[in-house]
Amino acid sequence: MLGSLLKKIDLELKELSANPQNIKDYSRFHKDGKQRLGIAASIIRKLSSRYFKEIKHEEKQLILSLCTRMLDAGKSSYMEIAFDWAFRLEKHYQSEDFEIFESWLENHVDNWGSCDDLCTHAFGAFLFRFPEFLPRAEQWTKSTSKWVRRASAVVLIFSLRRMKHLKEALKVAENLLSDSE
Repeated sequence: MLGSLLKKIDLELKELSANPQNIKDYSRFHKDGKQRLGIAASIIRKLSSRYFKEIKHEEKQLILSLCTRMLDAGKSSYMEIAFDWAFRLEKHYQSEDFEIFESWLENHVDNWGSCDDLCTHAFGAFLFRFPEFLPRAEQWTKSTSKWVRRASAVVLIFSLRRMKHLKEALKVAENLLSDSE
């Protein structure tokens, strides 16, 4: 069932990408000088919402596993859908989900947009609910990956909007103060 769902999503993404009106230029979010075109985020969010209705009754771990499969496919549209579905599971987060989100960050986040999408939504909501993991997120400031270092700050936006974890945010900011990125 889930394999056929991915095939349906893939087919629809191909149809959407064939229409130039659905395509946006996301080059300004990348500093590598390459042109980055993709399906507009608003269109992807609608598609994501529609297909989530087909799986929302499934076990959380199965949905997160499907999200990981989409991330492994390496397509930016799949990444947006996976991060959106993970955020829709917010009420069902458990402490062991930290490992999944951290692996997504370390293995799949490779640009400004994906870092901010994961961290301001699903991962940020997780850390808001499970603040005992904030010290681990602070350790990301020492990562060799600029995206993981960025995540150490961005992941706190969810909490800061809710007036929580200011002390932790200031510590992360202090650690990143001399970061060249």
